[in-house]
Amino acid sequence: MKLVRSKSAQIIVQLRVEPHQNMSIKITERLDNMKIIAVILSFILIFISGCGSSKNVTVELSTPKTFTPGKSFDVLIKVVDTLGNPIKGAKVMANLTMKNMDHGTIPMVAEEIGDGEYIGTVSLSMNGDWVASIRVKHDGGTFEVEKEFSVEVKTVENDHKGTNGNA
Repeated sequence: MKLVRSKSAQIIVQLRVEPHQNMSIKITERLDNMKIIAVILSFILIFISGCGSSKNVTVELSTPKTFTPGKSFDVLIKVVDTLGNPIKGAKVMANLTMKNMDHGTIPMVAEEIGDGEYIGTVSLSMNGDWVASIRVKHDGGTFEVEKEFSVEVKTVENDHKGTNGNA
């Protein structure tokens, strides 16, 4: 067996099957594609490490269990560090989508109300299961987390229900 490398980044493997027969197998090696893949992977790793730079953040989501169509719906987000201390001065935003449905995305920017609590207001399109993709920017780092919640249309029967809370 003999390996021959050509200038066009191809490797030719020559096998001698019998004394007078040569069998060549070309294995193409695309160095340019490998370089592109390496660069893309490097950018992905840099992006992932940048997004996870604030892993010392805990996000809690609290929403009412019921809503009235056409009226505002408050979303409360609490942001604390690993010791439970409130994180002040963060930029908190979220995108709300219905779980297992495609009704688009409802963007929300939350305003700080004190003690690590941020509140945003949206108008929900319908009852059901929702996902809040929350992004917290603080001290040069960004932390992203998804929280799920469910809501029902407010009726006389369920008007007494409280809030959804999940850590």
